[in-house]
Amino acid sequence: MAVLEKLVHQLKIYRHSLATDTKHRLYRAQPERWLETLVAAIRRASTRVWTLSISIPQVPASSAGDRGIIDLLGVTRDGRLAVDSN
Repeated sequence: MAVLEKLVHQLKIYRHSLATDTKHRLYRAQPERWLETLVAAIRRASTRVWTLSISIPQVPASSAGDRGIIDLLGVTRDGRLAVDSN
């Protein structure tokens, strides 16, 4: 249990956007996934039309033979698709 408590404490210190030690391994781990999580959380908290009721990260997509990845695919509260990709 002490190991888990230590990890949670370290996450509170290092895994947020205002952390001072930006070279720490917990701050730098999986930056794209972390950003997707933050964007999804902001969208869920927003009261604008982009507010998502469902969001799914890293969705494979293809069109006319081209393939890619949709960073975030979501459904708004009014049932519309919302797509965020690079």
